[in-house]
Amino acid sequence: MPCHCVRWTLLTIETDGRLTQMSMEPLEEQIVSCPYCGETIEVFVDHQEVGDEYIEDCQVCCRPIIFNVELDSMGNLTVRARDENEVY
Repeated sequence: MPCHCVRWTLLTIETDGRLTQMSMEPLEEQIVSCPYCGETIEVFVDHQEVGDEYIEDCQVCCRPIIFNVELDSMGNLTVRARDENEVY
């Protein structure tokens, strides 16, 4: 089940007195399955990680899972998990 994000806004005062607005979004929980053992894994991703790829070992079978963080066609954050031998 996808997690619903809450958007926060942070205002900072620059040294020249200008206000700068920055968007802050909380980490979003995604549920994926290990491509090796099938174990369900919870991962937390940030919208700033869109387009990134990272590797994390499965907590059960200890094999390396490659994660790709993407946006789907509706703008929702998605995580794709694959094994190290799968062609992307």
